[in-house]
Amino acid sequence: METWVALAAGLLAGAVSGLSGFGYALVSVPLLLLVFDPTTVIVALSFAGILINALVVLDSWRELDAGIVLSLLPWSAIGLVGGTQVLRIAEPIHIELAAGILVVAFAAALWKGVRLPGAQGRWGTVVAGASTGVMATSTGLGGPPIVMLFAARNLARDSFRASSAGYFLALAAITLSLLFARGMVETSHAPVTALLIPTAFAGKAVGTKIAKELESSTFRRVALGIILLSGTAGMATSGWQLLQQLL
Repeated sequence: METWVALAAGLLAGAVSGLSGFGYALVSVPLLLLVFDPTTVIVALSFAGILINALVVLDSWRELDAGIVLSLLPWSAIGLVGGTQVLRIAEPIHIELAAGILVVAFAAALWKGVRLPGAQGRWGTVVAGASTGVMATSTGLGGPPIVMLFAARNLARDSFRASSAGYFLALAAITLSLLFARGMVETSHAPVTALLIPTAFAGKAVGTKIAKELESSTFRRVALGIILLSGTAGMATSGWQLLQQLL
């Protein structure tokens, strides 16, 4: 069961990430949390995220907005430290439920075209960067604030895709460094990582091919639909498990 879930999560998430430049964690986290503990998921996704985002950057680096990526990283690094503390003390079932709720809320907000207030100014960068860091190391979901920031700043599709991938590549590398420093990376995480990496590669290839053929509006709806379904499944499952514990 665990193997099939990991393979499906890696393939679907890789395809969405190759398609849009974001969404790898948004798709895979709710699914992986159904069968793995939060620390295992975050470690495995960080390794896989380095690969998948590096591949996206390699085929779209000319469109990457280095200025916006570099302005976000210092604030994200601060948030990452706080997120590792949350991961240490929070109950896994609570993290699973929070992850599902965040994914569904984020997908719904993007679907409705919600824009972050103040996103054009410096505080937009500070808030988006720091909150992304906290979410990345506590739930594995660092994407929502950054994607909403880029959407609010009206980045063109290709720049959006390349800049998202470049940012999440750097974020994954910093996350792994912190987890290693805190002794949270173990050999038991290797099998999950080994399953995710090849499927991420295959999914990314499919997603990149589709991205070149789909219109912007269509590719956005497809990506959001997959994210919404994944988040709903994760939220429903963890919510049911929590309810059973309470009864």
